[in-house]
Amino acid sequence: MNCDDEGVRLTKAEIAALLAFCGDSEDEAKFRLVRFDVEGESCTAEATNGRIAVQARGRNVGEIAGSWYVDVEFLDSARKLLSGNKVASLLFDGPRLREAAINDPDTGEVSRLTWPRDAAAAQGWLPDVTKGIRVPDGGRALAPRVTIARDFVAAVHTVGKAATATGIDIYPPEDAESALTFRAEGDGTEWVGIILPIRRIEEPEITGAA
Repeated sequence: MNCDDEGVRLTKAEIAALLAFCGDSEDEAKFRLVRFDVEGESCTAEATNGRIAVQARGRNVGEIAGSWYVDVEFLDSARKLLSGNKVASLLFDGPRLREAAINDPDTGEVSRLTWPRDAAAAQGWLPDVTKGIRVPDGGRALAPRVTIARDFVAAVHTVGKAATATGIDIYPPEDAESALTFRAEGDGTEWVGIILPIRRIEEPEITGAA
């Protein structure tokens, strides 16, 4: 992921990875968005469903600046138009977003997605869980065990594919109720995310035979 004067550029795998961390049910409708921030030389994207979260950190080489909350339906429609090494450029027009250009690295724009309504909002909300997205410091005590929902493992796999990484760094939490952190890097983009654990159920006390 990167940003230039045209807009924020995303591969098919990068969009898929961001969508994997968004809400996917009616109960999670408020999480069906991705936040993009472009400032200075930094370009970031954040997604969460309130229990898992990820942040992609790329570079901005253009003059664009701003913050937008983008509808997942728009992003998914752009993803479906991508194949091979094509990328989607989100064409922000000030606070608005109604188009995405589908670009081939060799031939330029090959098609364009036009949305019937504004697909972005300049103001939005993501839960506090996104503020915990950072690589932990070393030299801390670690939990002996943490339990995460099995469905979230697939979401982490999408990040590995988006980063074209051969491996993913896993940082165990400090205790059984803290978030597990993961990190992957490749193609100039760093991905850092967290997974909140399933609350541990107290195991029954086992006593020896009398």
